[in-house]
Amino acid sequence: MRPAPGAAQHDAMTSPACPNQSSGPRVWDVTQPHGLGVTPDLGSAGAHLPALRAALAGVLVAAAGRDLVFVGRSPDPLRAYLSGLTGGVAVSWRISALNVSLLNATLDAQQASALRPLLAGVGLRPSHLFREDRRAALVDVVASGGTFAELHRVLREWAAGEGLGVTCVARRVSAVGLLRAGSACPGAWRWSAQPELRGVVTRRVLTDPALWTWLAEWGPNSLRAFP
Repeated sequence: MRPAPGAAQHDAMTSPACPNQSSGPRVWDVTQPHGLGVTPDLGSAGAHLPALRAALAGVLVAAAGRDLVFVGRSPDPLRAYLSGLTGGVAVSWRISALNVSLLNATLDAQQASALRPLLAGVGLRPSHLFREDRRAALVDVVASGGTFAELHRVLREWAAGEGLGVTCVARRVSAVGLLRAGSACPGAWRWSAQPELRGVVTRRVLTDPALWTWLAEWGPNSLRAFP
């Protein structure tokens, strides 16, 4: 007996061996061993997954629909997790990785110029933001907030060179900082109070202390260090 037209294609699409080719979300029968598919080894991330998920939810709320630019290698587990969750899903915002770390750095003119192609590659060229009317949110694990401050200084100078006002960047590029949850001390350093971030929308996402340390010190990075 010949199979019905399209039956072979249907079997290929619904076979547990190729769930990614399904025309819709697959419903796994987890009561059967073969229904589990391939379970990835989460390694050290497994212990932090609930806190990672909560932190990611906080980032999405804080970003308020802006394009997400994960800065440096520390927040890379968040970016990787979100990229997996949104794979094949139509969303209005973009997910990018800006593989730089500017902690305690003050770039000279030549270094700032060398940074511009990386910024443009993740949609942060001021003229592009203005022309396309895009909004972006920088996301990073915050120690001092120096990376946010230096990025905004470089972007403002670039905007001025393109004939745009400094408020062009401040209005369009926000900063979302992942902070270690805990008791705030009176008079403690506020990363968002830096002069370079004046006028910038800043949001904080309080994270589990163990997760913050894991992201900052021990978390796996899919991106290579960029000198």
